[in-house]
Amino acid sequence: MYETTFQDALVHPEHGLCVYIVDVSISTYLTRFIILKSPTLNLIELLDEVQRLRLNHAETITNNQRLFIGRQEMQSIINSMDMEWDKTCAKVLSPENKSIEEIKALGFDPDTMPRSIHHVT
Repeated sequence: MYETTFQDALVHPEHGLCVYIVDVSISTYLTRFIILKSPTLNLIELLDEVQRLRLNHAETITNNQRLFIGRQEMQSIINSMDMEWDKTCAKVLSPENKSIEEIKALGFDPDTMPRSIHHVT
């Protein structure tokens, strides 16, 4: 038995509605709009709305990006500290929620992390 999807039924050549299907690429996402053809459809407003979506998405991505601290930045921060206690605390806190590979990439030895955490707490 043939199972139809909503979109298939909507655009069926005999029984469907007259619609535009618009695929808009926003960053790495594809957004699909199904727009009913009508005499009042304003394509300029539609294009303006698509542009607003793109700008809002770009702004959201920019505002929500995480601060990236790599190996060089992390070592520079730790080397700028005077007290050994501060350095130890920074080494314990910095790899929080990171994988073993990410901890190694920061220049830390993941095998010594449990000892350092125990020492600080």
